[in-house]
Amino acid sequence: MLVIHMFNMEKEGQKWSDDKLPMYTVLFEQFPNAIKEIVKCSQAGHKKYPHDIDWMNFKRVKDAEFQYKNAALRHLSQKGISEDMLLYGEITHEAQAIWNLLASLEIQLSSK
Repeated sequence: MLVIHMFNMEKEGQKWSDDKLPMYTVLFEQFPNAIKEIVKCSQAGHKKYPHDIDWMNFKRVKDAEFQYKNAALRHLSQKGISEDMLLYGEITHEAQAIWNLLASLEIQLSSK
């Protein structure tokens, strides 16, 4: 005797994502312009330090968390395009501040 089981007769599929991080939503729907500025800042830093072949130079800086927190606060005290980075692109002080805080946070979280 042939038995056919029909477990899901709903017309729509199901995906259990309620407790998962909304990565796409946050990065590309909430903050697409801000994320682009952070990427531009990271690229400019990569160009500024040509020996940074793996994009991880920031993790090898001595006293990195301290350095990046200080840099973030310096950039927060200014606004607009950072003149000292013009050679590498039009990078805002705000993007540099956020990049520095992200670098500090990444180092902190990676050391756990």
